Amino acid sequence: MKTSFVMGGLALAMAAGAAQAQYVGVATPLDAPIYNDRVPFTVYNSIPGPYQAFSAATGSLGFDDYVSTEADQTMLLARFRFVGGIATVPGTLRVSFFDSTQTLANSFTVSLPQAGNFIWNINLGTGDGGDSVFTVPTAGFVEIEAINGVTGQWFLTPTAAAVGFSDPTVGGAGGTLNHSMELVRVPAPAAAALFGMAGLAAARRRR
Repeated sequence: MKTSFVMGGLALAMAAGAAQAQYVGVATPLDAPIYNDRVPFTVYNSIPGPYQAFSAATGSLGFDDYVSTEADQTMLLARFRFVGGIATVPGTLRVSFFDSTQTLANSFTVSLPQAGNFIWNINLGTGDGGDSVFTVPTAGFVEIEAINGVTGQWFLTPTAAAVGFSDPTVGGAGGTLNHSMELVRVPAPAAAALFGMAGLAAARRRR
């Protein structure tokens, strides 16, 4: 049971800069074509600190709800960011996404190349993740687990989500905290086409 907290534990680690994570694999990828011209954008963000965390643990490092800014039931996730990390390397985390009924929708595992707590940026496709085929609910729950005996942490924040919404009474502590994470989605092809048409129209007006 998670009871104790470490305040300000990220100060030194974050001074070293954000680190990149190595994407390992998708459990149930969406069978869909790849659109390389889609530019990802943030649909949920609770990254801003200050940060605090439960003591390092194995197994589940926490879970939290999220409501993105998207109206559809599902979306393609380009990038997942979270604040935390593992105590030793090599180490693997499992990130699982559940829908609003708490039914597992999709998950991936990621191998973190460095011990310590950072803001991890995990691309779910090549480059900036714009060609990702990893589908998740637009509103639901996220759980991070440290697997195979690994010890890790997922930091929390008392700051409300900057983009989207999270109920602090779900998954935090005492109804005041949200887990620090960010969801960056791949725009739908239709949206990408509209962006392109808007740009073309603007170019014609400038002539």
